[in-house]
Amino acid sequence: MSSTSSMKNLNVGCGNHFHKDWVNVDFNSFSEHVIAHNLLNGFPFSDEEFEVVYHSHVLEHFHKKDAGFFIKECHRVLKPGGVIRICVPDLENLVKTYINCLDRCLRGDKNAYADYEWIMLELYDQSVRTTPGGGMFEFFQKELKNEDFIRSRIGAEVDTIKQACKNPPAPPKKYKIKFWKNKKPVDFRTRGEIHNWMYDRFSARMLLEGCGFKEVSYQNYNDSSIENWNSYGLDILDGQERRHNSLYVEAVK
Repeated sequence: MSSTSSMKNLNVGCGNHFHKDWVNVDFNSFSEHVIAHNLLNGFPFSDEEFEVVYHSHVLEHFHKKDAGFFIKECHRVLKPGGVIRICVPDLENLVKTYINCLDRCLRGDKNAYADYEWIMLELYDQSVRTTPGGGMFEFFQKELKNEDFIRSRIGAEVDTIKQACKNPPAPPKKYKIKFWKNKKPVDFRTRGEIHNWMYDRFSARMLLEGCGFKEVSYQNYNDSSIENWNSYGLDILDGQERRHNSLYVEAVK
């Protein structure tokens, strides 16, 4: 996609989902459009360089003790009046869905058992798993009795996981992969798949305000105060929400 905006925007922890007209940065790079950098060491950019800073399903992978430093870096590189947009798994949504599934199970609704098992995986699996895919991958190895429910939770990721179960994908072709300096050996739990904290509307707002942001607001996947937001396709995939049941928070420097 292309954009008519001339703003300088930063996409942090982008993985393979980025816009080539943005500055994109992640721990590792598989594309010429992505800068490889250890984000735990701060951002490799000057103060007040960007008008927008965005990251999707990145913050939850940082330990709570590192989250403040990460958000302060977002604040540092933003111009005065610039906007930060954060997308994270919505703990409030997860908990409400969990309680609903639990109540249904306690009432003896056998149709709720599979839903309960799945929502428990959403809550905990990416914090405790010891192998790639963890319990979610194992869940898909058996007959799916509640595929509609799972699709309502994670959308098209259902198809991605089902395909991976049938034919595990080969590692992507590498494009000049660079790692940060002084790289130490890593094990599975340090490779970016693990959730180290969770956020709801209150904790996300407190974190942002504590790092100097103001005018915190809650958005939808296709709503934003950022100019031409939907033209970038960062929170939309094939016309639908890319990360279902997420919390979208924006704030101003």
